[in-house]
Amino acid sequence: MSYADERQAIETRFATAWTAGSNTTVKYENQKWEEPKGNNDYVALFIENLRADQIELRETALHRHTGMIYVNIYTKKFTGTGSARILGDEIAVIFRRATFDSGSPKTGTIICYSPHYEIVGEEQGRFVSRVSVPFYRDTSFTRPSS
Repeated sequence: MSYADERQAIETRFATAWTAGSNTTVKYENQKWEEPKGNNDYVALFIENLRADQIELRETALHRHTGMIYVNIYTKKFTGTGSARILGDEIAVIFRRATFDSGSPKTGTIICYSPHYEIVGEEQGRFVSRVSVPFYRDTSFTRPSS
């Protein structure tokens, strides 16, 4: 699975499962987007690649890529954390112990661990919290002949 396949798989899973979408818009990495008018809530999905390790020594070796899926939740200030935590619960359900791919059996599988919710603070006049989801994916790589 490539980094591009990884992004596609994660964003597709989120977009497909996000039921709050009619009321809460989603911002994806480096895509055109307009902040919702008024003071409506929104979320932003980011993928961070942490490390890659070769976990097998064979001619065609397996490489494990670990990362984090971050979904920032932007809600109205001074309204408590209730609505942010409801959105956090919904996000957690989408990724908790999930196993999925990009739709092509040749790309590999993403395996998610347990998500956790945290408060980030304030940003641009909004209360910000985050759901973080650790994940990994394996990729086979054949050593080039010398």
